Amino acid sequence: MCMYQRQIRSLKVGLAGRSCAALGKCSTDSTKCAWSTCYDDAHFVGVLLDALLENLCIDADRVYVSGISNGGMLAFELVRAMPDRIAGLLPAAGLPLVHHLHGPPTATSPTSPMSFLFMSGREDAIVPIDGSVSQHGWKHVPADEAVAAFATAYGCEGKQSKLPTHWD
Repeated sequence: MCMYQRQIRSLKVGLAGRSCAALGKCSTDSTKCAWSTCYDDAHFVGVLLDALLENLCIDADRVYVSGISNGGMLAFELVRAMPDRIAGLLPAAGLPLVHHLHGPPTATSPTSPMSFLFMSGREDAIVPIDGSVSQHGWKHVPADEAVAAFATAYGCEGKQSKLPTHWD
């Protein structure tokens, strides 16, 4: 199942108000409040997930997060914030910014493995997979480093598979 914003409204769930500004963690002045600091997205998704599980027939053990570009960055953050609620991660053309690869938490005995698939184009200039500065001036964690962090946390060897395409 996929959930879209217009469907969220129909659940009539109280999701408002838990921004970092409301919690006193950043200024309400929009010039001092960055896109990555002023909203508690993990709380929002957690409340949404609770509402979905309560209102729909969903297997709570098979919740996967995915996103493209900034959504991929958010997917990494959601796994870090609530690893016990997410079974797998599929970021596409989205990597955390440098110094923002926080997870998943290193598990001494993971309760279950984390499925993980990262997809991106080798020529992506918006979110370069090699960690170089993007065309917009952002510096993302290299894909190899992000994959290795997940492999280490879940006791995998971290070997990457690069799939050839007919464009190669």
